[in-house]
Amino acid sequence: MNFYLVNGEVKFLTHKVEYEQKGETIVREFYDEDDKNAFVDRLQERNIEYVETEIEQPTQDIVDKVDGKKFNTIAEAQAYMDGTLPKSQLEILQETVDTLVLSALEG
Repeated sequence: MNFYLVNGEVKFLTHKVEYEQKGETIVREFYDEDDKNAFVDRLQERNIEYVETEIEQPTQDIVDKVDGKKFNTIAEAQAYMDGTLPKSQLEILQETVDTLVLSALEG
């Protein structure tokens, strides 16, 4: 899964744009379609040929799962998306409280 961590939030790559400049291939990656469109417009204005690649997006479940969450590292965000991140003490406590409340309501 291709993503960046921007101010602690997961941003998924949407497009990649490749072009030649001074004999060198330059690759720009975008996680915002508006930014990509503005960049492509500038390339077109300068008559620079480019190749645009749309990057497959994650499932809506993954997008929803990370929406509004903050992470300290890419590894932490990846583990969270994979479901391999150990639960925090707060999450464990919340699950315990939820279980106790449910038990009290049922009993």
